[in-house]
Amino acid sequence: MRSLLFLLILTSLISCADPSGQLVGNWVATSVIQDEQTVDIDLSLVGFEFDENGKYSFNSTLDYREAGVYEVVDNKLMTKDTINGQGKKSVLIDQMDSDTLKLRMKNPEGWMELTLAKE
Repeated sequence: MRSLLFLLILTSLISCADPSGQLVGNWVATSVIQDEQTVDIDLSLVGFEFDENGKYSFNSTLDYREAGVYEVVDNKLMTKDTINGQGKKSVLIDQMDSDTLKLRMKNPEGWMELTLAKE
């Protein structure tokens, strides 16, 4: 009975990571906009990978990497970076469908929008 309860709890925790399953897969940046102006960076270096077990990895310019666990709550992507120890982060999901993901976040310079395409 205890093992059945454990499996039910584990299954519900995993399913909370991405209830729709739309995030699972590899995502590559197609644009970065800072305060309504396109940021000129090598977009091929920027991307996410989300798995079905609630784990993610993120790569960016300047050899920046992070990885950890994620979940989708309402219209927010919540991440906890477990390799850099930076704690929890939350970004707004402006759009999420089978091939496009738009994330909006506040940073010291203002609002940034990251648009990604599913590979």
